[in-house]
Amino acid sequence: MGCDDMIGIKDIITAINNLLKENFPDVKRQSTDIRQGYKRPCFYVEMDRDMSNKFNTQLKEKTVSIRIYYFPTTEYDSRIELLSVQDKLEEIFLEGVWITPSFFMPTFQQDGQDNGLDFVIVDGILQMQFYLYSMQGLPDTDDSEPLENLNTNIKRKEW
Repeated sequence: MGCDDMIGIKDIITAINNLLKENFPDVKRQSTDIRQGYKRPCFYVEMDRDMSNKFNTQLKEKTVSIRIYYFPTTEYDSRIELLSVQDKLEEIFLEGVWITPSFFMPTFQQDGQDNGLDFVIVDGILQMQFYLYSMQGLPDTDDSEPLENLNTNIKRKEW
């Protein structure tokens, strides 16, 4: 992947939604704000935070916080369904996500431990949070000529 093909948030969310579609073909993915209403069962994927910084002159470091909500078939008596979906989500996302066939983003916990997925059930809704990490090459903006020869003149001083 070249510098011109930088991975963006849209690519990350699309890859996650494609994984959900592939592994849960009968469950819809809600793409609009869930406050506008939703049909059960469904998933909703949200990016909580996107932290980017310039690692050095050639690399950009990116950490993205992702939260996946699962709304079970019914509001009540769905404990077994939620636990089953949690197990499957863990299986899918534990190592990380292939954003493209050649670009992988590993998961980790906020405290820096590898492979961290955080699950919680709130008001009958399963929530999973994890962080994805990457380093991507930056475009070379240095248009100066490369150094071909370096002449040095070293004098040895006698003590």
